[in-house]
Amino acid sequence: MKRTAEKVWGFVVSPFGLLLLGTVLASVLIPRWAAVWQDRQPELALKNGLVEKVAQSTTQTVREAISLSTDPPPTTKVASARYRALKERWLTDRAELQAVIGTYFATDVARCWFLFSDLITSYVSIPQPGTPSADHTKALKDYFKDERRSCAPLVSVAPYSEGRYDNLKKLVGDFSALSSTQDSGFKDAYGSLGELLLIDRDRIVQTLASSDAKGFAHGWWIFR
Repeated sequence: MKRTAEKVWGFVVSPFGLLLLGTVLASVLIPRWAAVWQDRQPELALKNGLVEKVAQSTTQTVREAISLSTDPPPTTKVASARYRALKERWLTDRAELQAVIGTYFATDVARCWFLFSDLITSYVSIPQPGTPSADHTKALKDYFKDERRSCAPLVSVAPYSEGRYDNLKKLVGDFSALSSTQDSGFKDAYGSLGELLLIDRDRIVQTLASSDAKGFAHGWWIFR
């Protein structure tokens, strides 16, 4: 074994070995390192812009929906118009984000975003006047019953968020309070459900930030 190692080292330090090593460095490793380095900043810029948009659009949508449920407009007509405008704005943001995420990230990551964005759509539809909420409530209940089943790649949230997540799930309960806006517990359950969605959103954000984007050079760990 020692003799073999000595032979290998002897070859490496020989003129031919050094020439071969230099050729590999010049033709393979250095260009690869340069490509990874050049792509690093544009990829980070893409991710930063994307996660900022995800955070902004979901937070704005959920917070406005909670506000509408807590302090509803004086008439059904006004409430319907407010919810319709909120949902239309969200669907536009969602489509734009889906296009970018679907273009630059792996299919399983894009699918996680699509499924999560469906939950936001269901969430803003629950208290909307004239819109049956049973299907939307069921979709949310099924997801939170086993939220990791269809999004296995999702990165976990911080420990303190996990604790809050569990407490919020208890406050939402069995989702029965969400069956009607007239239920005495609707507002509290609806607000807690919105907080749950925003914590789950953080898992989406962390997953996007930790995933490689398509179209950029990615090397071995020493080049990252």
